[in-house]
Amino acid sequence: MPAALCVVHLARAANGPAPLRAFLESYRRHPAGIEHELLVVFKGFQAPLPAEYEPLFENVSHQRHFIADRGFDIDAYFDTARAHEAKWFCFMNSYSVILADGWLAKMHRALVERDAGASGATGSWQSFFSDILSDMALPSAFHPGYPAWNRFLLRWFPFLRTLSRLVRRGLLRSKFESFPNFHLRTNAFLISREIALQIRFTTMHKKFDTYAFESGRSGLTRQILQMGKPVLVVGRDGKAYTMEEWHLSDTFWRRNQDNLLVADNQTRRYAASDLDGRAIYSTYAWGPSADPRRK
Repeated sequence: MPAALCVVHLARAANGPAPLRAFLESYRRHPAGIEHELLVVFKGFQAPLPAEYEPLFENVSHQRHFIADRGFDIDAYFDTARAHEAKWFCFMNSYSVILADGWLAKMHRALVERDAGASGATGSWQSFFSDILSDMALPSAFHPGYPAWNRFLLRWFPFLRTLSRLVRRGLLRSKFESFPNFHLRTNAFLISREIALQIRFTTMHKKFDTYAFESGRSGLTRQILQMGKPVLVVGRDGKAYTMEEWHLSDTFWRRNQDNLLVADNQTRRYAASDLDGRAIYSTYAWGPSADPRRK
């Protein structure tokens, strides 16, 4: 009989073994706090696994599912929900790393006790439509420690801002709400199978489609809200934060992200930036409620 709660981790062959190793090490290090089944979805692999991957699973009870390397994470998540029997699914992307004990129990308790449509490790108010940085004074200097993306943004920001103002009047206005655009990030989130099977989406052909699904007008969060269900962010402290409180959770692109349950490449990018870089990230996510200070 399948477990009531299934953790689904997506492992891509194109990423190599390092992200999978990091996830499994964190999975062993931090007990979930609740009974569950671990299902690893191997995307782009041929069964059996290459020999160098097998030692990664030492002392890790799990099931395996192999799929072709087509589409994006979202396609794999909801295909899994349709194909596998479980009451709840916790979906975790390839770069997820667990940071605290009881991580799954905390998300599950919030989901059940608050009768929520979904609970997750991070959320954001960011809007692709709103130019939240338009009135922000950008740093005057470029630092060697900036990630390449930050250096590009700072150097080309005036041009990109003008271009975005032209483009967003059409496509972006139709796809995204203005700031604050509440949306649960899909790097690590928990949802019931009943809700998952009601979510509408089309096959995703480009990365923009995934952005629209995660934070768009017809995306995951908006569909759940239309069902009359809250969408929650859960911190390491076990508290469930409503959408208006997400910035206070200090889980994503704010302060030191000290309350974060599950890290990913985006939270690590913020953590590795200097104060000027963190200010840009934090303002994108939280606008006037941004706070990049190290505390």
